[in-house]
Amino acid sequence: MPFFVRHLDDSNHGINNEIMFSRIHGQVALALLGLSLTACKPQVSVIDNVRKQIESGANEVDMRSAASGFPWDGMFVFGPYAPREEICKIVGLSDRQCSKADIDDVDESEFLLLFVDRSAVSRVERVPRTVADFDETPKCSAKLIKRADAVFSVVRNPRVYLMCR
Repeated sequence: MPFFVRHLDDSNHGINNEIMFSRIHGQVALALLGLSLTACKPQVSVIDNVRKQIESGANEVDMRSAASGFPWDGMFVFGPYAPREEICKIVGLSDRQCSKADIDDVDESEFLLLFVDRSAVSRVERVPRTVADFDETPKCSAKLIKRADAVFSVVRNPRVYLMCR
C-alpha cells in the first residue's frame, strides 16, 4: 500500500493526512501543468511568418526560416485554379496520398504551398493573395524548389509578388 494511502487510513492523524494528501495533489497538479505548457507550444503559421517578413520591408522572403517548424527538404508553389489532379501528378502522389494530405483544387484567391520531406508531403499551406502573389512563371510554378533555394525576391508593384530567384 502506498505511503500516503496508509496515512489516510490512520484516523489518529486526520489533519496530517489532509496536509499530506493536499501536498501530493499539489505536486501532481504542478507536474501536469508543466507538461501541458511544454507540450502545447503555439505553432506560428508559415503564412504569418511570410507576412511578417513582407511587412518588415524586406527585399526577400526566406522560406527556410518562415517554414522552420516542421521537416522539409523541398517545396512546390501552385497558383490559382491549379486542379487537384495536376498537383498530385506533379508531386507524384497517388489519389489516396493526395486525399490523406488534404490537397484540393486551388481557389482563385490563393496560392498553395506544398512542402515535402523525402518525397512525402509534410505540410500544405494556402496563402491568400491578399498576403502575396507568387511567381507563376515556368521557372517557379509547379516545380520542386529545394530548401536551399527557397528564397523569393519581393517585388512591390503595388501588390506584393514573391519571385523565384
